[in-house]
Amino acid sequence: MKPGKITETMRKRTVQKQLKNRHQGIFPDLSAERVCYGISMNGKDVMIAEASRYGNQKDLGYFALMAAVNDLAAAGAQPEAVMVRIFLTEYAYESRLKSMVEAIEAAAACADVQVMDAAAEVVPVMRSSMVHVTAVGSMASTGSAADAACPKEQVPPEKMPPGMAAGAGRRAEMAEGIRYGQNARDLVLTKWAGMEGTLRILEERREELSGRFVPAFLNQTAALRAYLPSIEEIRIARNMGVAAMRQVSEEGILAALWKLAESLEAGLTVSLKAIPVRQETIEICEYYHVNPYEMTSAGCILMAAEDGHELVKAMEERKIPAAVIGRLEEGNDRIIMRGDEISYLERPQAEALAGCFAVWNKEEV
Repeated sequence: MKPGKITETMRKRTVQKQLKNRHQGIFPDLSAERVCYGISMNGKDVMIAEASRYGNQKDLGYFALMAAVNDLAAAGAQPEAVMVRIFLTEYAYESRLKSMVEAIEAAAACADVQVMDAAAEVVPVMRSSMVHVTAVGSMASTGSAADAACPKEQVPPEKMPPGMAAGAGRRAEMAEGIRYGQNARDLVLTKWAGMEGTLRILEERREELSGRFVPAFLNQTAALRAYLPSIEEIRIARNMGVAAMRQVSEEGILAALWKLAESLEAGLTVSLKAIPVRQETIEICEYYHVNPYEMTSAGCILMAAEDGHELVKAMEERKIPAAVIGRLEEGNDRIIMRGDEISYLERPQAEALAGCFAVWNKEEV
C-alpha cells in the first residue's frame, strides 16, 4: 500500500464494515470524515481525539499534541488533558527522549492541558521515532460543548444551527450533521496551507536546506511554529455562530475541503489562488517536489460561515491570518478554479509528506 493514511474507500470497505458492535452513549456515528468521537457517561459528555507524528526530529510530540488539541476544539470540546506514547528506535539516546518530553510539555503548557502520562518504549523494527497523543476534552454539563465555546448570549438562537437552538447542543449537531444553507455558506481558511508540513520538513532536513537557503529564510520559516495553536480563532468563530469547521491536518487542504463538503452534503466552488500559501512553503515544496495543497496543515482551520468576510475581519482584528477561499454550493459538484480553468476536486490523496519520508528512509538504508 502507499505511504500515509489509507484511502476513504478502503477505510469504509476494509475497516468500518468490520466494526459492527455499537453502544449507546457513543457519538457521532462512525464516519471517514470524523476526527473526534465522544462518550456520554452519567450525564456528562467527554470527547477524544488522537494524532500521531513520525520522523527523526525531537519536536514530534509538539506537532502531535497541537494537532489533537486543535481537533478537539474544532469539534466544540474544551481540551483538558493528553496521554502520550513515544516509540523510539534502537539507536535513540536517553537525551533525545528527554528533549522529546520537554517539547511535549511545552506544547501542553501552550495549549493549557495536562500531560496525564508519557509512556516510552524502544521498538526494534522502527526506523524512525513516532509519538502518539490521545487528547481528552470536556463538554458543558448540559451536554453542549457549543455552550462552553460559544456562550448563548453572544449568538442569537435564530443564528444557531438546528439542534443547538433547541438545547441539544454540539452532541446532537455532531450526530445529525449540519447541512448546506444552515449558517454555512462561505468557506474561510485561517493561516496557510501546508504550514505544519513545511515546519516538519525544515526540522527533518535542516542541514540539507541550509545548503540551499540563507539562514534568514530558514529562521523565518521556523517562526511559523507560533501559529500552530488554533483555539483562539476557533473561539472567535464559535462566538460568531460558526458551527461547521475542521482542522486541515493530514492530506492537506484539498482533502479537508472534500471531507467538509461530504459532512455537509454539499458542493463547493473554491479558487486555488485564494488559498493562502506562504512563499517559504512554495519554495521548500518545489525543492522536494511536494504539492503543498496535499500536505498536512495542522494549525489551519477550515470554516463554513454565513458571512465569511465578516469572519475574516474579526480574525484580522486579533491578528489571525484568514481568507475567504470559496463558497459551498447546492448539489454535489466540487469545483476548483485554477484561474480560468475549471477542475473537479478528487477524493483525498495520500499525505504528500508521507512520500517524502518514504524516500528519505530509503536513502538512509
